[in-house]
Amino acid sequence: MSTRTMHIAMLTLVAVPLSVLTLAAPATAEMPGDFLKVESRAWGRWLDEKMDVSWGGVPLKDVLANEFGPAEFAVDPAKAIDTPITFDIRDTSRRAALWRMSQQYGFLIRWAQKEEPRVFMGLSEAEHREHQVSGVTLTAITQVMRSDFKTYLDWRQRGQVTKKEVIGGTLYYAIEVDRDLHFGYATAHVIEVQRYKTTLPPNETGK
Repeated sequence: MSTRTMHIAMLTLVAVPLSVLTLAAPATAEMPGDFLKVESRAWGRWLDEKMDVSWGGVPLKDVLANEFGPAEFAVDPAKAIDTPITFDIRDTSRRAALWRMSQQYGFLIRWAQKEEPRVFMGLSEAEHREHQVSGVTLTAITQVMRSDFKTYLDWRQRGQVTKKEVIGGTLYYAIEVDRDLHFGYATAHVIEVQRYKTTLPPNETGK
């Protein structure tokens, strides 16, 4: 299970006519060349980046909100968003991972992102920053994940929100997570900056 699937997240679903989607095929079917085709070079690179992650009974909405959080997707049927996903991804592009999941679990998925990646804290929302600790590669700043506004309010009330910014009507915010790493008899204390975005309710400013 991903280390971040514990966070409650919500995905905005987009109604899409069935005629514009590729019909679900057997799990062994080859991924069509136009699957999740995008005009944006930035999003294209993001979709084709390799990933290594495992999920054990994680709802599809949380999978999409965490590991695929920077972008929006339309899912059909809508109830598939609650499907528990058990999947192991190794050295596989995000695009191929989504294709394989859609085939195994029988849902249709379409690209619904309208904007180019935003920059928050000096880093594109579709990118992450790494650093080395005792020869181990760790995430210093995550790509942007999705959350609901209530989760933001809960973290803010606990004083955990360290940075926030409204960009294009969307609230971006960050929290810091302490991690203790053990290397034999040594322990290293590191901080991971987790970045999120959420839709602002009417009359809310995020302040």
